[in-house]
Amino acid sequence: MTWARAVGEFGATMMFAGNFEGRTRTAPLAMFTYINGELEAGVVLAIVVLTFCIGVFALVKWLVRPDTAPV
Repeated sequence: MTWARAVGEFGATMMFAGNFEGRTRTAPLAMFTYINGELEAGVVLAIVVLTFCIGVFALVKWLVRPDTAPV
C-alpha cells in the first residue's frame, strides 16, 4: 500500500523538487499538468498508470498466494 501511495504523491514532489519536464517530472505531475491543458493526454496517462498499478497489485497477489507458501 505504501508503493501505491507513493505513486500518487505529487504534492511534496511539486513543492520541493519542482515540476520541470525532463528533470523532475513524475507521472502524477505530468497527469496534473496535462489535465490542466491537454485533457486527452492526461486521461491517457492516468489510464496507463492505473493499468500499471493494477498489474503490479495482481502480480504481488499472485506471488504471495497462500497455497504457494513454503512448508
